[in-house]
Formats: sequence, C-alpha cells, structure tokens
Amino acid sequence: YYDNNNSLDFIVSTWRPTSMHGSKQSYPIAYRDQLAEELPVIKKQFPDYKSYASADMAKVLAGFNRENELKLSATNFHTGWIENKGDFQFLFHPLPAQAQWSPVYGITVNDFNADGNLDIVLTGNEFNMQPVHGRLDALNGLVLKGDGKGNFSPLSILQSGLFIPGNGKALMQIPY
Repeated sequence: YYDNNNSLDFIVSTWRPTSMHGSKQSYPIAYRDQLAEELPVIKKQFPDYKSYASADMAKVLAGFNRENELKLSATNFHTGWIENKGDFQFLFHPLPAQAQWSPVYGITVNDFNADGNLDIVLTGNEFNMQPVHGRLDALNGLVLKGDGKGNFSPLSILQSGLFIPGNGKALMQIPY
C-alpha cells in the first residue's frame, strides 16, 4: 500500500553486485514508466530515466510509508519434482537443464514408453511478457525418460515424436 490507495503495490526487484568483493544491492526490475503506472509519484521522484537507472530499492522506496511492507523472496525457479521421504521430510529434485529453458505450465507423468518406469512430459512457454522482455519460448514440449531411480533424461523431438510449439499452458492425459 505504498501510495495509500488500499490496493497492494507489487514491486519486483533483483539483487545485483555492487563491487568485486561480493556486496549486492536490490534494484527494481520494472522500468521507470512501468513503475510509474502503479505509483505515479515515481515520475516526480525521478524526473528522468538517468536518475531512475541508478536508483536501488532503498532509494526508490525512500518517500513511501514502509511500515506495513511485506517482503517475499524466491530463490529457486527450477522445474522439478519433490520426493516425500516420510515424517514430513521432503527433497526437491530439479529436472534436467532442458526443462529449465522456459516456464513450464503443463506436466503429466506416466510410463509412456512401457519400460516399467515413470516418464514426464512437459509443455510451457510464456508469450504475455512485456515487449521489452520478449517471449520465453525455448520449450517445444519435452519428454523426460525415467530410469526408475528418480533420474530423467531428455529425449529429442525426433526421439519422442512430441512437438508442442507456442504458448503451451496445460497438458492432459486422456485414458484410452
């Protein structure tokens, strides 16, 4: 509620190095005009792009009431699977690099090659990004062959026969 309009104001930031010695600062991801759409006072606070370009989050938020600020952090964006070890113990297993190339929205699991091991099929991509960021479109569907021990190997489009280009948002397995 930075601008006191009873509407949540989300500002996404990223940490960037500020020196060769490992220190980091948090900087907004949004461009000046994007942030000013949500918080119009930004245009007054930063009258030109140059002044905004070097501003870290502390400087960007300096004029706002931060009393009820909520900070959320995400440190892992991998697509993977979670193993239940029992007794409320869980272990995250990231999938191979090819599954990380774009956002994944559709996942289905089955023994697709009838070898007795579970395999994974993925689809995804994201076309609704701001034009300046471009599309996240490196995934054309992916089959990951399972070995029965929790490991998965990517198959090429030619090996799997699966090709899902575009903005894939879901997968569904239809029983036959």
